[in-house]
Amino acid sequence: MGIYIGYVEQRKVGKKPEMSPAVFYDYTPIGEIRNGQIHNLSKREQEDLLPASENHNLNFFYDWKKDQEKMRTSFRDHILVVFAFTADDLTDNVKANGYRNMATAYKVQAVDMLEAGKIRSLASEGIYYAVKKEDVHGDFYKEDMVDIGLADIRPGDQVLVEAGDQFWAGPYPAVFHEKTASWCVRPGISENGYQVAGYKENDLHRVSLKDPGKDGTVWDLIKLQKNAKQIRLDVRGDETQAKDDGQDRVPLQTKPRAEETNGYRERPEKEEYEDLRKRMEQMKAFLEVGEDLAQLQKKRRDMQREVEDLESHREHLKTETRDLETGFVKMINNPYEKMVDLVFDGFMSSKMLNAAAKWEGEQAVQEHERIVEMVNKTKGAYKTPQELIGYLCGTVGIARPDYDRNTIINIAICLTQSFLTVFYGKPGCGKTSICNIFGQVLGLDKFADIGADASPFGENASRYIPISVERGWTSKRDLIGYYNPLSKTFDKSNRRIYDALHQLDTEKRKHISRFPLLILLDEANLSPMEYYWSDFMNICDDLGDQSTVNLGENYVFKIPETLHFCATINNDHTTETMSPRLIDRAWVITLPRQTGPAVMGKEIPDEMVEQITWDSLKNAFIPEREAWVLSEAVQERYKEVTAYLEEQDFPVSPRSDLAVRRYWAAASKSFEQDKLGRSPGMIALDYAIAQRILPKIAGNGEAFEQVLTGLLDICKGKGRDVDAGEGGRDSLDLCAEILEDMIRRGNQQMKYYQFFA
Repeated sequence: MGIYIGYVEQRKVGKKPEMSPAVFYDYTPIGEIRNGQIHNLSKREQEDLLPASENHNLNFFYDWKKDQEKMRTSFRDHILVVFAFTADDLTDNVKANGYRNMATAYKVQAVDMLEAGKIRSLASEGIYYAVKKEDVHGDFYKEDMVDIGLADIRPGDQVLVEAGDQFWAGPYPAVFHEKTASWCVRPGISENGYQVAGYKENDLHRVSLKDPGKDGTVWDLIKLQKNAKQIRLDVRGDETQAKDDGQDRVPLQTKPRAEETNGYRERPEKEEYEDLRKRMEQMKAFLEVGEDLAQLQKKRRDMQREVEDLESHREHLKTETRDLETGFVKMINNPYEKMVDLVFDGFMSSKMLNAAAKWEGEQAVQEHERIVEMVNKTKGAYKTPQELIGYLCGTVGIARPDYDRNTIINIAICLTQSFLTVFYGKPGCGKTSICNIFGQVLGLDKFADIGADASPFGENASRYIPISVERGWTSKRDLIGYYNPLSKTFDKSNRRIYDALHQLDTEKRKHISRFPLLILLDEANLSPMEYYWSDFMNICDDLGDQSTVNLGENYVFKIPETLHFCATINNDHTTETMSPRLIDRAWVITLPRQTGPAVMGKEIPDEMVEQITWDSLKNAFIPEREAWVLSEAVQERYKEVTAYLEEQDFPVSPRSDLAVRRYWAAASKSFEQDKLGRSPGMIALDYAIAQRILPKIAGNGEAFEQVLTGLLDICKGKGRDVDAGEGGRDSLDLCAEILEDMIRRGNQQMKYYQFFA
């Protein structure tokens, strides 16, 4: 068992706390008595003592109707009490909704602890409040009552008063002076033969206590040493010893002045006069406030009637509760066969399951509405297109210093325009990390902190959700979950994706889709994407107001334009081949190859990260349809490539054609001229063909090698003036590099040629 010193806090709750009759009492331990000495508790020791309590305190609960008066007389706000307890004395503090109150996670029955003597006064441990000389208002040796300048104390608490050098008088019980509204002590000098009882400084142990977790009150205390001996000071100063009562007596002055001695003789008369004068002033003050008192009494009567009404309502509820309990007891006391019939009755079981599912669904809706409200309150960063491009290139460049401006802008355009963006490259080239970097620089993972304030599951509010795909996934039940018709609930395989879809549905219905949400499918082709991601494939074609995903029963979620997927893939014996119909719906980004020594990036400082709004991304990277018109020179090069492919039986689909034109409209305005002198428009076309058209090309045999060689010549611009066009070279260098690599690898693989190595 530990013996602790702590302070009590009173608080009221409710919509109108000042009108609530119920008072809550919380106890915060700040000191411990060890081996007869007071030890200050550190913040770490507070946490170890009450590990689950966020406020490092516990609740003194009680029967409000029966024990209210006892609690009021036993405790005041910010008083110190001693509490001897162990972990066995504590119980969990559970709220009415069934959840544990994590702010004040423990509670004890206060009245039981008082009656058992576990909660007791400081004086019971030989501890007293210390009153310094400068805090005493009045003449301690002459006046009948002096103000001690304390606030956090209760009637009867014991204090020691600094009465002279190396001497502390007392202990005295504290009394409250109504007229001055202050705490006082009665030294009673004349009544005790002008002698003052107390202790020498070296018999005392002084300590100051405070809550290490708060900037607030400091309590100055005195603990008597084990062999402390009380002595008396003779304030008259003569050598005459009072009647021996077993205590030491020490004269305060050995030679008192005559005028002081006369003053002591006259003191009783003066004190009597002063007492009468004070009583007269009190009576006068009482008469002056008579009118206010009548109003207060009326208000008190009104409040009493309100309390009586509440008590009556409470008794009515208790009666109803007892009736329900009685009915339930009678029901379960019926014969066993009837109970079996009740439990296994199909109608009852169905109703109970439906009710439970409905309640759970309503709770989920309320939770997501709270999260959406918190997200909507986030200010976010709206940027112009040039500001956004500068921000992205600056922040991503910290983590990827070897990426040029065009590479970063290309990734941003693909993530914004496409419902699915695929990152492809050799293992270790940074596919997953670049997705994480964009999730960070867009500020998407910062929403987890916002969600934690709104919901117990607030960590699921992050708007960047990385998912590790596993081998053997065959349907959406592996990715998200499935509706269980037996329990009438949705069994979640991945709660984060389910919560994200639920949150996006809530945002769509409330028309407040302000921030993007990005889901990463890491190692996406460990299982066939066409199986587990099939519900989202149609959304790739036409993401609009009516886009939904059906998870079963009533779990149909609307999909806003703010949702986007990115996927990382590899190509080896452990992975699945991506189908042409899936590739035709995605942008496939091949990350830049490392041509020199690796350049290590740095961590992006958190203070640089801003939460970018969806409108900022749209304005920068999604042009209006009227702008999807290629320039004359670019249109000529594009037509040259598409005509050749159609001639070789590889026509470009209308879906891909529109995607190329929309991409070019955004990229041509944002790219910069490269070192070879190519214009931004030609570079944009090069990226678009390499990432949207070439990934679908695959074949085998020498004849197909000739097809690729012919396309390579077109991309390199053989047989044409490569310096023609928009003021510079018009070769498609990125496409040419990919085609050369396809031909080289195909010649090593028995003449089988494909984009994915």
